[in-house]
Amino acid sequence: MEKRNGILAIGNLLIDRTLVVSEYPQESMLTTITHVEKHCGGGCTNILFNLAKLDPHLPLFLSGAVGDDPEGAMILKQAKNKAIDVSQVVTVDLPTSFTDVMINRQTGDRTFFHYVGAMGLYDAQHFVSERFFLHKLTRFFA
Repeated sequence: MEKRNGILAIGNLLIDRTLVVSEYPQESMLTTITHVEKHCGGGCTNILFNLAKLDPHLPLFLSGAVGDDPEGAMILKQAKNKAIDVSQVVTVDLPTSFTDVMINRQTGDRTFFHYVGAMGLYDAQHFVSERFFLHKLTRFFA
């Protein structure tokens, strides 16, 4: 039997856009964005990117969906740069999922706006399970 090792992460692949605002406005009002950052986000990428730092030789596999856009390309590029296998990532006909994180500069409070996007189209048909041993996985795409 083939020896299996490594870690597979299945789930949200998205971009976090962090925007620091001078103050959180009332509805219909304007505020100034004072700082912007863009990072790969979602549990899958966060876990695998950190594991890649801890052990660069550990086989890591990413599964999810991205759009055919610069954000999807950013996720794939950063994963590949960390030697993460992205062969289980599919490209779909919706923009890559993202979350805008608004941080109030005065209070530090955060408010999240999420766009489901590409991950909304990801389901069991996109995942090739024969390649992986899913130990004690009881609910998958339920």
